[in-house]
Amino acid sequence: MRASKSMFSQVHTGWLLTFADIITLMLAFFVLIFSMSSVDNAVLQDISSGLDNQERRSKAKSGRIPENIRLAAAMLIDKENLRQQENRVKDLLFPPEILPPELDKGTVAQYIHIFEHKDGLLFTLDNALLFMEESSELKPGGRAVLAALADLVRIMPGEVNISGHEDPPGAAAVSGRDPYLASARHALAALGVLLRRDENPARFSLSAYGPDRKAVAPGMDLYTVDMAAPQRDARLEILLKNPS
Repeated sequence: MRASKSMFSQVHTGWLLTFADIITLMLAFFVLIFSMSSVDNAVLQDISSGLDNQERRSKAKSGRIPENIRLAAAMLIDKENLRQQENRVKDLLFPPEILPPELDKGTVAQYIHIFEHKDGLLFTLDNALLFMEESSELKPGGRAVLAALADLVRIMPGEVNISGHEDPPGAAAVSGRDPYLASARHALAALGVLLRRDENPARFSLSAYGPDRKAVAPGMDLYTVDMAAPQRDARLEILLKNPS
């Protein structure tokens, strides 16, 4: 009789463990609901912003944009004052610590120019600054200059055109080079540097010009040009287009 009474007690009290588990889970559930109802709106906004800018965060992982490049980009947006701020922009883009010793401030000022273009911003870089003589091989200084521009290109939103421009007919005939082929090789060499720091190759296009394309577009209707600046035919142009 005692044995059957003990079995009856075990059978009818086993549900207490399940009931306790259910009560615990329900308590946790209601605490969770209460905590979600009091979430700081600023936190939610930060989370939402982070999700919306996932692409930007992934780019940031591949390399942080230096502050001097961000400042230069902000100044370039102010096209009305571009002529007055050009030297300051070049100082920000090409500080002495990133350039080889042979490239001083005067060399950069002489061989690199920034123009306002009807489609965006135009950088012109003399081939003598970028490439070995009679070659498409980049000089160490030329590679450093293009690497600095690559950081700028990364944070500019529009498409990018890289165009090579070769010597006038006389010089091309003396050297025996095909000016169009040389221009194309120069543009491709520059593209190789810019693409190493950009994740969207579809942004880029290439052009190659020979003696039919002057240093300044016909009629000078495409550029706001400082006529005191030296104009050279053997050059590389990088056009940062306005966002479409």
